[in-house]
Amino acid sequence: GTVRQALIRGQTRSQYLATKLAGLVIVSAAVLLAALAAGIGFSVLATELAGLPITLDVPDGPSVPEVGLMILRAGYGILPYGLLAFFLTVVSRSTAVGAAGVLVYVIGEAITIAIFREIGGLAGDSQSLFIGHNVNALVAANRIGFGDYNSLAFRERPDASDLPDVNTAA
Repeated sequence: GTVRQALIRGQTRSQYLATKLAGLVIVSAAVLLAALAAGIGFSVLATELAGLPITLDVPDGPSVPEVGLMILRAGYGILPYGLLAFFLTVVSRSTAVGAAGVLVYVIGEAITIAIFREIGGLAGDSQSLFIGHNVNALVAANRIGFGDYNSLAFRERPDASDLPDVNTAA
């Protein structure tokens, strides 16, 4: 009944969807920042339990503006998947389809890229057209030092040399 009341008062469907999308972005940003705060909190706790000094100086670590850029990159990497879920939810009018659709896309993309990479040639080069390959470039730009980075991909992580430029990926 809430939607009916909002639409009766003269709010168009596009305004209603834009408001829902803005709300989703705000909630997603809050959850991302809460996860960051929890990660920092657990890191400080583990450092304290290990008896090591807690400092802001990280060897080969980012500066304060770079940390802000890293947070924005993480949010920007989540954005296409959130928009895909929003699109699928609006089109199908089902939240379950939106959530399941993104999961199916991520798994299907991983399988497709692996097959295309094995075929090689033009098919192998088409991986740059997929969301996950470009998101991996953004995530790889957030790593500190020369260690490996984490990925939720259902395939082996690509080498940094195989990833597109961060600006191109964005």
